Amino acid sequence: MSSGNKFERTLSSRSVSAQAYFDVIDAAIELRIVDLNVLQRATDYEMLKALQRTRISETDLLRLWRCIDQNTRVTAYGLLIGQRIAPATKGILASWVSQCETLGEALNVFIRHIRLMSDIEKFECRRVNDGIEIEHCLSGLQGYPDAFLERSLSALVAWAGHLSQTRIRPIEAHFRWQRPPHWKDYLPLFGDHLNFGTEKNILRLDSALLDRPLTSANPFLKTKLREQALDTLSALDASTPLWQQVSNEIARHIDDPNLSIISVCEKFGVTRQTLYRQLKSEGHTFSGLHDALRKVRAEHLADTQLTMETIADLLGFRDASACHKAYRRWFKMTFTHYRQQKKTQRSF
Repeated sequence: MSSGNKFERTLSSRSVSAQAYFDVIDAAIELRIVDLNVLQRATDYEMLKALQRTRISETDLLRLWRCIDQNTRVTAYGLLIGQRIAPATKGILASWVSQCETLGEALNVFIRHIRLMSDIEKFECRRVNDGIEIEHCLSGLQGYPDAFLERSLSALVAWAGHLSQTRIRPIEAHFRWQRPPHWKDYLPLFGDHLNFGTEKNILRLDSALLDRPLTSANPFLKTKLREQALDTLSALDASTPLWQQVSNEIARHIDDPNLSIISVCEKFGVTRQTLYRQLKSEGHTFSGLHDALRKVRAEHLADTQLTMETIADLLGFRDASACHKAYRRWFKMTFTHYRQQKKTQRSF
């Protein structure tokens, strides 16, 4: 059995915190986006709550979002869920972030330790001229409705405003999906400069926002929450198989053409031989995991209007020719035929 096939079958071992999962349910019910009875019938909501788990699998999360998407008449529900602020039910990461001194420190803590909340998403922040860009990416399964991504980006803006007690409005906002019918609902949250169908999901903000103080800052609580959070992360790492940790690292840098087993070894502080041996004991190889992750993302990118050159960059290929060959190997047809096939399937 190939490493790639094993990877695709066990990708659902990615997870989110139970708090993040049930927050979505609470918001959907409170905002009357979907009826609780519908959620109970279509998901394992009752069982998961009864088991009192601290983590929920990505498979369950995807099922939840698809259930909401298929059973709601509220078009902007992702934006509404994202803007719901519930301080009383903050998880460990949100509690830690709330005690930071500035918005910049809070953003750094959130980005570096997002695994406490989710293995599936990541944010990157970089300075660009006089501003900052925050990019949002998915590293897990595909097939989420656009509302899932709307929720993530709107929550980032809403929480930044809540913590700094000021209105946060991006200078520009870029979204990979096409302009939705409810695009005007984006304006109060993301500003007037909206761009849809772009290469990446990016919010561009004024860098001065990073210096905004947080009214809830408490150095003592921050230290205690940091210790608790790092202990939680250590326990999470200890319970996560090595292949999954390596997959997470690959996913974070999937668009880097210089990504290699050597760079990952440096990250984990082990030799190449040690990493190879431990991955082999779990039935995987580095190249197999890398290829399988590329394939998962390539399947989703074929659904966009992006050019092959852009897709090749996003998958970490050095040129479009190598990417073309990979599509033929993965899907037994050319990229053009594969994209047309997916388009035809969507029309039914």
